[in-house]
Amino acid sequence: MLKILNEETSFNTPQLVEIINLFDAGEYDITVEVVTVDGAKKIRTCVNNKEKTLPLLEDILTKTAKLLIYLTLSELTGKTFPWGAMTGVRPLKKYVQLSEEGYSDGEIYNFFKENYAASDEKISLLGKINKVQKPYHNWDSRSASLYVHIPLCPMKCKYCSFPSRVTGIGSDDCEVYIHALLKELSSVAGYMKDKGIKTENVYIGGGTPSILSSRQMKTLLDRINMYIPSGIEFTVEAGRADTLDEEKLKVMYDGGVSRISLNPQTTNEDTLRGISRNITNDEFFRLYETADRIGFCDINCDLILGLEGETEKDYEKSINDVLSLGPTNITLHTLCVKRAADLTKAEANSPVDIGVYQNIARKVLEDKGYEPYYMYKQKNALNGAENVGYSLPGHECAYNIAMMGYHRSIFSAGASSSTKIIFDGGYKNVFVPKEFSLYVNNIDEIILKKIGKLDEVYDNFVNQ
Repeated sequence: MLKILNEETSFNTPQLVEIINLFDAGEYDITVEVVTVDGAKKIRTCVNNKEKTLPLLEDILTKTAKLLIYLTLSELTGKTFPWGAMTGVRPLKKYVQLSEEGYSDGEIYNFFKENYAASDEKISLLGKINKVQKPYHNWDSRSASLYVHIPLCPMKCKYCSFPSRVTGIGSDDCEVYIHALLKELSSVAGYMKDKGIKTENVYIGGGTPSILSSRQMKTLLDRINMYIPSGIEFTVEAGRADTLDEEKLKVMYDGGVSRISLNPQTTNEDTLRGISRNITNDEFFRLYETADRIGFCDINCDLILGLEGETEKDYEKSINDVLSLGPTNITLHTLCVKRAADLTKAEANSPVDIGVYQNIARKVLEDKGYEPYYMYKQKNALNGAENVGYSLPGHECAYNIAMMGYHRSIFSAGASSSTKIIFDGGYKNVFVPKEFSLYVNNIDEIILKKIGKLDEVYDNFVNQ
């Protein structure tokens, strides 16, 4: 049980609880308090009568308390975790910040050791990704990414928590949604043109964008191409083989799409059935070969580590099966237990330490020529592990780097999408409602409010 003794002091309690849950230490008696020692403010924690005190790290109460709780629970349980006391979703952000401030790799290494007790492997991962991303870190207020969201799926995967509407391929829901989406897209693109902002790359995500019929997909792509330069990086998530055929893939290719994601998640068919993905390996391999033959420049394959019942041998099989196809990108996700998903915490009890296995997988992929180029963490991921995108050199997805970084704005269109405006010194988000019916039935009002908020951000932050 966690108890904050200084009730008037602001701690981020969920972050402290996340550390406790990492150790499955909910039954421990844990207290946290702010104390003054020799005139200096410090944090004191007591875990089952084991007490530790530490001066404030970067003058941040919660960060200091997290490290103290982590170190104490590690001593009491004998457990350690690769990311140490880090709970944030963007560990790379701090590494990039310190690098841009002129700190050496050695100094940054010491920072992550002293402030988070992170492992050598994870600090090395951050350093590697930072080097790969450096060419993308030149901030330009007149360049941005465009994200288009399709919150529709043929069925809900057991682990999924995204606010998606279940419907059929090319259904009336798809038709109604596209009608509203095209209105918002035209408004957003017009706003970008008025501000003199060039679209660097486009990403259509979901949900399952490939749930659109070939005709609906062509309509969407034709509209997007009215507003963007030709030949830019253009990605569509075509994740489920059961929503694809050769005709739809050709529509994407002819519509300027240069990059697609074909996501098996695992090549263990028993696991696929257990997570409500009734897709066979034959379907996936057939669609991959078709996409490759059509001529897509880049194909990404997502795999999820930690699916129920899977062992290290299952992970090895999935990775080797995907490697045999030769995709330019492979992304390794860690299973995350979320409240809105059907998957329970008990079902997500992996026999493999995913944080450690990510290190093993990295070596396998690097030996095949793939480099880690972006990463992020999620709350309640198994073993506190990360998601890592790998690419062959020169095939990094610029949108993914922009999405997880702070060097490019991202303009968006679609229900539950978020526009992120970067300015000198920070960023602001502008959100759109998540609920499908609310979006399609009130699209004109939503657009007016969104443009008003974008103007407010530009007037108050960007143009100052």
